[in-house]
Formats: sequence, C-alpha cells, structure tokens
Amino acid sequence: MTNLNRYRFYRSIKSNKLTLLGFAIIIILTVIALAAPFIAPFDPSDVHITERLKNPDLKYLMGTDEYGRDIFSRVIFGTRVSLQVSFLVTIISTVIGTVIGLWSGYFGGVSDFIIMRTIDGLMSFPALLLSLFIMAAFGSSTTNLILALSIVFIPNSARLTRNAVLTIRELEYVESSRACGAGTLRIMFDHILPNCIPPLIINSTVVFGYAILSEAALSFLGFGDSSISSWGAILSDGRDFIFQAPWISIYPGIAISIFVLGANLTGDGLRDILDPRMEKI
Repeated sequence: MTNLNRYRFYRSIKSNKLTLLGFAIIIILTVIALAAPFIAPFDPSDVHITERLKNPDLKYLMGTDEYGRDIFSRVIFGTRVSLQVSFLVTIISTVIGTVIGLWSGYFGGVSDFIIMRTIDGLMSFPALLLSLFIMAAFGSSTTNLILALSIVFIPNSARLTRNAVLTIRELEYVESSRACGAGTLRIMFDHILPNCIPPLIINSTVVFGYAILSEAALSFLGFGDSSISSWGAILSDGRDFIFQAPWISIYPGIAISIFVLGANLTGDGLRDILDPRMEKI
C-alpha cells in the first residue's frame, strides 16, 4: 500500500463514524481484557456463600451468582477468554484457509477438485453441529474449542481466496510476470495474494464476530473449559435462576451483544472502504 493509498484509507475510516465506533468497541474490550486483574474488584472464582444471589449494588455492581461470585469480575475476566478465542480462531482459520485457497485456485486440476469437494463437505454441516462433533471427539477445553471453531471457519476463507485467485491469475500483469520468468511462489505471493487481502480482511471481521457467538454457544452447552469464566459459561450458570436472579444472564448477554456489534460495525465499514463496488460515485 502506497503512502497515498494509506492516507486515503485512514481518511475513509475517520469519516465513517460507525467504523470508528466499531474500532473503539474492540479497542476498549481489548484494554479491559489486558487490565482485567486491575479492573475486577474480586477474584472471579472466589466463593462467598453468605453473599449468594445478591442484587446489584455498590459492592457487587452486577450482583452475585448462586455461589456468591461477583458477576462483574466474572464478566471482566470473561472478556479475556472471548478475545483470546476470537483472535486465535480468526488468525488460524484465515491463514490456513488463505493458503488452501491460494493453492487450489492457482494450480487447479485434481488438487483443486479434491480440496473443493472437501470444503463443500465441511460446509454442508451446520457450523455449530460440526463444532459439537469435533468437541465431542477431542474433549472440552479452550484449546479444542479454538481448534473446532478454526476448522469450521477455514472453508469460508479458502473458498473466498480461491474465487479471487481464479480471476486474478488470468490478468495481464500476472501473465507478463510469468512470461518474464517469475517463479510460481513469487507470482502467488507477490502478485496474486496482495490482491486477495481486502476481501479477506472483510471476511476476518465477520469470522471475528461469529467466533465469539460460537464460543458462547458451545460454552453455554457445556463444551468449554469449566475451570475458567467465559460469557457463555456465565449464561449457562444463570439459566436456572433466570427469574430469581436475571442479572446473572443479562450482563454477559449484553457483553456478547456489544462485542458482536463492534465486530459487525468494523466489518461493514471496512467493506465500504476496501470493496471498490461499494464506493460511491
């Protein structure tokens, strides 16, 4: 990206208020996750039986659960889990999916057929159902949760990259580089891959939002790591007290909504900026 294009990119972001809001939400949540030990007033695992199911007040800003654990502290530390899972799933699925799609789209032939039929097979399963199968096979842990969600989201990045490569590899400048003796790897990574990045960035923001929803759903169903506080696990704990102590479920639900809102606003803004077809004439 040249200095002029970089300047236009930053100016476009600054002029889009919703994109700035999305970025602000993600940055604030990241700061909260990093500073969780300093922000949370209590250890999220501390049990105070005498304080169980307390209403929100000045001491317990979001109330307590059935074990007397501070919901505010649990939600704060849950931000760490959600960001960790979302970032890692987005990075792993995007990198692996990009490499698969780049190979499949550039070389074509039998390898393309095998890869795409495998991708079609994975995409034929509902994402949550496929995640459940993988978690049931490997067990419940944060590592396996990240692995399962990465496998689920790899096909999207692979197919998106392949479609872009099929178009780009036939362009004149690629043919010129090939005629000048440029090697396969140089053509793939110097000429084709950079032009696949804008749609991949947009797709990554979508994966980022879906990853937190999927993590919350799996944790809610009991497939997460029970030893750590995640928003989905807190929601699961609160379902038995939804009428007696609704705050146990309300606050992590709000946190999930804010997180996904930030990811969606960021993704929409980047789509408008990076996709030439969305540019206003």
